Amino acid sequence: MYSHLDKEADVLYVTDQTDRVLPMEKLFGTSSSTQKKVFITELKEICNPKGRDTRDALPDERSAAGAKLGEKLFPKLKPHNLAQMGGEVKGLRIYYKVFTVESGAIATGAPQLVAEKAL
Repeated sequence: MYSHLDKEADVLYVTDQTDRVLPMEKLFGTSSSTQKKVFITELKEICNPKGRDTRDALPDERSAAGAKLGEKLFPKLKPHNLAQMGGEVKGLRIYYKVFTVESGAIATGAPQLVAEKAL
């Protein structure tokens, strides 16, 4: 059990060019949670020298961390699994999204595109 629940949760996910969510594990052989850790590590390297927490990262800083993530992740793409997804996937996008609890309800922020690759 959890002794404490944060009022904020974040996710990293992959979509096609039409923003249809795709399974990261099947496409890249790695989980979304693992890649979120990579993203946050890259973001820390950008924000911490400036004395700021990653939660206070600017959109351009998140994009820079996303670009570094993309350099590591996109080469792991499994094209044969992508072909099995159905439809014509012409590009991949990675989004970062934050959920918060406000007045007892879950509020979703707008997802931020942090990496993109044309196929």
